[in-house]
Amino acid sequence: MFRVCILFSFLSFSYAAHISTGMPEHSICLGATLVYDYKGPIPADKLETGDHVHIISSDITITHENLKFPQLLHVAIEKCSFKGEIQEFFKTMPSVNRLVLENNQIENFKISDLRILHDLEILTIKNQKMDNINAKTFEGFDRLKELHLNSMEIDQIDNRAFGETVNLQILDLSENKLKTISREMLEPLKNLKRLMLNNNELTELTEAQFPELPELEVIEIEGNQVSKFNIEKLKKKCPKLRDIKF
Repeated sequence: MFRVCILFSFLSFSYAAHISTGMPEHSICLGATLVYDYKGPIPADKLETGDHVHIISSDITITHENLKFPQLLHVAIEKCSFKGEIQEFFKTMPSVNRLVLENNQIENFKISDLRILHDLEILTIKNQKMDNINAKTFEGFDRLKELHLNSMEIDQIDNRAFGETVNLQILDLSENKLKTISREMLEPLKNLKRLMLNNNELTELTEAQFPELPELEVIEIEGNQVSKFNIEKLKKKCPKLRDIKF
């Protein structure tokens, strides 16, 4: 059996009201139709209600049926397991521009599997193991504006990994195992405004590790072993920098 809770959003403001009980008190996909604790294929009618969907604690069986849900814009999937090819699942949602994947069990997961979401602007992935990010990981993600990769055990990022994410404004790599970052890695990110490196394994951070980033405003490095940083030197490369959070 399944239980459904509807959260309503009115016009453009984030107003939500629960109309049933036994559901989480918050949604990571505001204004969403929630499909909760469903085992098996998600019924088509659950994905046809509104433009947001939040699927929680479900076993998602991926079929090859010729279904499309072009109205879906925001999709959050949390604490689910997938059976089948994940690409087939996301082919049914060609218009998604915001995707959240948190605490799921996805075998052989590759970020490149999400490349079929051509309109994707915000991507959040949490607790999905992925040791490194290679040079081709983000090929085709040129519309991405926010990228959150948290608690994924990432310990290495190729210098060319973000070569195509030139529109990125927020890069969040918190809760990983990074020991260093490089100038080359950040070089393409001329629109970056916020860099979040909290709770990694960084021991040193110097201005030499940064290219010129004209839009960068905030760097967050709390929970690392970095004790000091010369913000004045970095401001020569990042003139809008106003805060470094240790």
